[in-house]
Amino acid sequence: MEFSTAIGGLKTAVDLVRGVAAADRALNEADLKLKLLGAVNEMVTAQMALVDARQAVDERDAEVERLKEALAIKGTVVLVNSAYYKVDETTGKGRGHGYCMRCYETEHRLRHLAYGRPMMSDPVFCPSCSTKYVYAGVYPLE
Repeated sequence: MEFSTAIGGLKTAVDLVRGVAAADRALNEADLKLKLLGAVNEMVTAQMALVDARQAVDERDAEVERLKEALAIKGTVVLVNSAYYKVDETTGKGRGHGYCMRCYETEHRLRHLAYGRPMMSDPVFCPSCSTKYVYAGVYPLE
């Protein structure tokens, strides 16, 4: 959308400048300034549309990278109780400290859980999304 706006604006600006260049000497100074101002205005509009388009492309590229990362880690984790764990290649089971279930399932990002004292009463939480877990469901696996 932004690219078509930019192209249309540049085409209009080029047409205005061509019109000024092709005009005969009868074109008075006020008309000349008005046409040039119109061309500058169209070029500024086109420039803003190109900046918006660049931002949209950058956002799309960032999303593609995020999805590539998510795809790369998909087979490397396993859900155990209420957390995801890295898969131990020798046993095929989860191992180590848990990752936030919410962050992985909604954003496809692995974020370690923050463990307090290893007691049933102390909640474990995700520092990123603040989801709280009961220690019994997300304890570190050996």
